[in-house]
Amino acid sequence: MQRAAHAALGILLVAGGAARGQEGGEASPPEAVVSQPEPAAEELQVSEPIRPYARVGVEHAFERRLRDVAGDMGVTRASYVVGVVIPAAPRLDLDVYAGQVWSYYDFKNSALIAGAADPWDAVMETRIGVEATIYASDEWTFLFGLDAFSGMEPDAEFEDSLGGGAKVLALYNAGPRVVVGGGVYVRSRLAEDDPLIVPAFVVQWHIDEHWSVSNAGVPGARVTYSPSAEYSFFAQVRSFFHDFVLDDDGPLPGGAASHLGVEYSLGAAWHVSERFSVRGRAGLQSSEIDVHNAAGVEVASTEINSQVFVGVDVRFEF
Repeated sequence: MQRAAHAALGILLVAGGAARGQEGGEASPPEAVVSQPEPAAEELQVSEPIRPYARVGVEHAFERRLRDVAGDMGVTRASYVVGVVIPAAPRLDLDVYAGQVWSYYDFKNSALIAGAADPWDAVMETRIGVEATIYASDEWTFLFGLDAFSGMEPDAEFEDSLGGGAKVLALYNAGPRVVVGGGVYVRSRLAEDDPLIVPAFVVQWHIDEHWSVSNAGVPGARVTYSPSAEYSFFAQVRSFFHDFVLDDDGPLPGGAASHLGVEYSLGAAWHVSERFSVRGRAGLQSSEIDVHNAAGVEVASTEINSQVFVGVDVRFEF
């Protein structure tokens, strides 16, 4: 069902789902699966030493009434990602990463699937991938990425949960404080036969020493104010996308579900050191859940509007 959440997801991915460092469980390397500090514009053209990194995050969306069917739903997510950036050649970096997102859905008296007040609860998403960044010149940088993923309830068929994606991106260093770019991201979907094909446009503008506007590092857009090197505050709009197959012994054997939406949040970050930071954020989420049976036919759909959420993540570079 192509409703508001689908349209918003596409707009936000066009705005920013294409640079290294995205946050958890989205259509691009997650945000759930790769998360690093955002690079300054000039850093996009210089290879660095081997840099392992890790991110651990927790998020909770409080219970909210389902819009189109009876029932309430809340969800808690825990995620991690580990990876390493390897300077494979003077102008080539390889970013190899792996991560997981665990989502715990709490349905109350739901009529989303007939006869199942609690259609699913725990969902596990796993992703591994590699990205190659080529610094072709002082102005041009090219990025190529491949990933494989699995999304499933614990007792679902593993082979049915597998998918993959690829992306190509070109970045242009337009000045000492501005980077722009464009490309495309293609990803298979578990709940639908058609792949997700999204053009991507990236802008990163360091206005001055305190203010920046960027979508390189979040699948959406973020405005950041940094009064000092230790603290920063931000407002952001970002998309999220979760896709998974359902248990064979559940209410819809062989089926699949997707949960996609948009987050509007305010947050703060404490940069304890150059290699360690803590971020917290809170705001509202508007999302949509679609459910398909084993034949790929949509059997249920609902929206969840203005769901309050809070989240925190810790980021390390070693």
